[in-house]
Order: sequence, then structure tokens, then C-alpha cells
Amino acid sequence: MSCAQFRADGGAKKRERRIMHLNAHVDEACRFVAIYLKVDPGKGVAPQLLIAHAGLGFSRLALVGEGGEHFVYLIPSLFGFVGKEALLHQLVNDIVIIAPSRVVGGVITGVMDMSSGNALFADPGAILQDRMISQHFADRYDMDLGIGTGYIDAATPGAQSAAEKSWKILSSYLAGKTNYPVGIVEGGKTFSPAQAIIDLEIANIIHRAFDPPTVDDDTLALDVIREAGIGGSVLASDHTALNFRDVLHLTDILARSPTDAEDMFTKANRKWQAIVAESTPFELDGDKAEQIDKIVAKAEKFFEENAS
Repeated sequence: MSCAQFRADGGAKKRERRIMHLNAHVDEACRFVAIYLKVDPGKGVAPQLLIAHAGLGFSRLALVGEGGEHFVYLIPSLFGFVGKEALLHQLVNDIVIIAPSRVVGGVITGVMDMSSGNALFADPGAILQDRMISQHFADRYDMDLGIGTGYIDAATPGAQSAAEKSWKILSSYLAGKTNYPVGIVEGGKTFSPAQAIIDLEIANIIHRAFDPPTVDDDTLALDVIREAGIGGSVLASDHTALNFRDVLHLTDILARSPTDAEDMFTKANRKWQAIVAESTPFELDGDKAEQIDKIVAKAEKFFEENAS
């Protein structure tokens, strides 16, 4: 329900106005949904609580740190976060107590690039901040705060995006967070289906390399080894035929031959197009599409009538 891209390219007051403007739009959208659901918003009641009370899901992005220094140095950034921590935790408590709900969160931090003023999300400092804040909320509040692996700095799919996704997904994996948003580039502003295919490949490799292997009678296959004997081969056994696909990493976007000159992006692009071509388009049942159109039309009218 909310989305923001922070750029440290102005004074603190200018950034503060942007944040207030964004939050005002988020609250207005939440309040419209509450009115549509015929839930009395009341005065002084957080609109997010009304959404939770209606049993609907929503997301709220809390921007942390209004000063440029928060994006340059690690420790000031984390101290800056403390100011928002109490408010965030109070909101979570209110939702759980007033409208019992499943509450999950995520953390996406950045550091400032001194040459451009842009916020960097795949910088080592940003990755460390994400992990520290996530661990803090797990230890102190028993909250599952995910790490925003989708936010990277590469504008388009390619070598940089693959590298940035690799270390962000690995960092999240090592922290025990295995829900990876895929396909996102350009600091969360763009979705690329080819990048999604590459991200899934990266995540698959990381899990294959770092997940503890299953060790049991079937995976050891000592009976097959004994049957083959010294100097024998297990390649032609039924056990190998049944299990090799689960053991070997089979890929159709990575080069496996020195003569394969086609780049990974081209292969990923071809793969997602094939998936779409072979898939059956999703269709809503009954009159759901019409009902959604009515909701959108009512929302547009609401915002037109209440525009400031």
C-alpha cells in the first residue's frame, strides 16, 4: 500500500516534507479502504489498524533517518533508527492487540554515495545494517524482520545486478531469511522478468551449496556401491538414474561449455518468454474483475473529491 524511494539530494527540511507528503497519501489510501469496508475510521485511530481489523493485508514502509549523515556512517544510522523503533514497535503492538493479525516486517537501509548523492542499497555497509537491524528485532521483540534482498543499485540486468543479488541473497540466507523478492533492479523502481530468472538461479545455487546435505541410507547408497564392487561403476544403476537430477545442478542459463558464448541475460530473457508463452493466463472467477473495477472507480472519485 505504500512505496518510497529515498534520495539524499536536498536539505533536511526538503526531505522531511517529502516523507510527510508520502505518509499523508498512505494514510489517505488506508482511510479510503476503511470507509469502503464500512469501518468507522474515528478520530485519532491509525488507518492501518482499521485495515488489519478488516482482515486485510497491508504494508507500510517506515523511512528511517532524515539526515544525510545517516547514510554515510554505520553507527549514526543505527542510532537514527532508534528514534523510529519505539513508534514502529508500538504500531505492531496496537495491530496485534486491537486486531489480532500476523505481522511481518522487512528492513531496507542505504548508505550515501558521496560522488552522486544517491542512496546505495547493495553497498557492504547497507547489507551489514540490514542484518544488524533484523537481528535486533528478532532478539528484542521476537519479530521476523526480513532483509530487503530485492533492492540493489544496478539499473538493468547484467553482471552488476547478478553480483549484487548474489551477495545480498547470500547475506539474507546466512541470517536465516529465505524469502527473496526477485526481479527487482534500479533501487526497487523496476521489475525485470529476466532478472527474476537470474535471481532464482542464484538462490538455487546458494541453497544447494550451503544447505546441509541429507545423510541417510538412501543418499549414501552403500548397497549400490557394494554391488558395483572395486573397479565397477554406479553410473548405470537404477539408483543413479532416479536421483542424479536432484543431486546435480542442472541449469539452462549458465554457460557449461567454453564454446557457449551466449550471455546469461539473453538466456534468461528467452526462458521467461517461453514460460509466459506456455502458461495459461490467469482469469478471475465470476464477476470479480467487475467488482475490482468498481472499487478502483470509487477510489478515483474519492481522491478527486478529497484532493487538497
